[in-house]
Amino acid sequence: MSGRNFAILLVGIGIVAFIALRPRPYSIGDKIDNFTLGSVQGDQVRLTDFRGKVLFIEFFSTWCPYCKQAYPRTVEWSEVNKDKPNVAFLKISCGEEYAVVKAFAENNISNWPVLVDSDKEVYDKFFKKKGVPAFAIIDKQGRLSFTQVGWNPAFLSTFQFELNAAIDGN
Repeated sequence: MSGRNFAILLVGIGIVAFIALRPRPYSIGDKIDNFTLGSVQGDQVRLTDFRGKVLFIEFFSTWCPYCKQAYPRTVEWSEVNKDKPNVAFLKISCGEEYAVVKAFAENNISNWPVLVDSDKEVYDKFFKKKGVPAFAIIDKQGRLSFTQVGWNPAFLSTFQFELNAAIDGN
């Protein structure tokens, strides 16, 4: 094998290894790794804090017009589910500084904890740069059971169906 062919082979192996080893977003059924993020309420919140609960997560950015539409609607929708045992809701900002998210949260009423993912480390594990708003449901066993990117008010009925399925263990 000539030196040129050997170099091409090494480059090809490197590309294949890079593709195979790069982190991929979670898939439905994957166990979600624990994470810890600060909240605008001043707490450190861990995924393990919700062990045994169905968790609905809304990923958002304060600059996003669709996020601004979804933000109050999902809070209203969660009121229908607030008395269900073992259900929790989180909002996680993506790629923004704490002060920006805190100011936004103070002007947009939410009964959900609002967490700050400034470097998008948690978001990228779920969606890998697909956009916001984005939504995820984690079941009681800590596995991803649903994802949705984008916003349409009609999604609320889908969220309810998927939340109920996760509660029922389906």
